[in-house]
Amino acid sequence: MTSAGIFWIIAAVLFAVIEAATVALVTVWFAVGALAAAIAAQFGASILFQVGTFVVVSAILLCVTRPVFKKISVKKPQRTNADRFIGEEAMVIKKIDDINNDGQVK
Repeated sequence: MTSAGIFWIIAAVLFAVIEAATVALVTVWFAVGALAAAIAAQFGASILFQVGTFVVVSAILLCVTRPVFKKISVKKPQRTNADRFIGEEAMVIKKIDDINNDGQVK
């Protein structure tokens, strides 16, 4: 394995670790792009071609799959009967505290 191939494998693992830590679907595409660049390095491609492979594969995956994952992961807010009280007057029974998410009205 070439040193460039090792570099790309390390980059892919690093991106995968970051993805696992954040769970935000941000770096998974870069991990796949780095694997593609590692494959290119193994076939003897130039550094410029490896970087281009990384950028192109990452960009294509990001543009194609991110909207799909974003649509799947968006959760609609659960409706409750509390929305019928918006705009109504109430008497505060317990002080409203946004920081501690506490309070009560009647």
